[in-house]
Amino acid sequence: MKKNLFLILLVFCSVSLLNAQALYEYVYDEAGNRIARKIIHLSSKMDEGVEYVDVVEDQLNGLNVQVFPNPTKGLLELKISGTNEAENYSVSVFDAFGKLIIKKAFAGNGRFQIDLSNYPNGYYIVTIFWGSQKVSYKIIKN
Repeated sequence: MKKNLFLILLVFCSVSLLNAQALYEYVYDEAGNRIARKIIHLSSKMDEGVEYVDVVEDQLNGLNVQVFPNPTKGLLELKISGTNEAENYSVSVFDAFGKLIIKKAFAGNGRFQIDLSNYPNGYYIVTIFWGSQKVSYKIIKN
């Protein structure tokens, strides 16, 4: 009986740990309404020689944003759609210490590149501002 209870507890703990490989981050508007959910995939170990490509995609008040690849080796792609061609927005990249390292302005729909190849490996925050709204993504550069 104790053996069976121990095995059931062991299986439960293993399944719980496997499911803990993702975090959820929620985005709220100024009125406090949840407008998006981001899934942040966690990995305890990245294998040498294996390239992980992950597309982060959000749909926020009609703005569709894709950021890829994440992790990146230097060249980061932003694909933005759902805006009218006259709508302006800016993209800012911050290093792990919060220092602004890149700021670019764009207008309308399109595919844009951010070059991080001249910056050291580590974590970066890419923030897209449009109107009075913003959305941020954590990017890893290998």
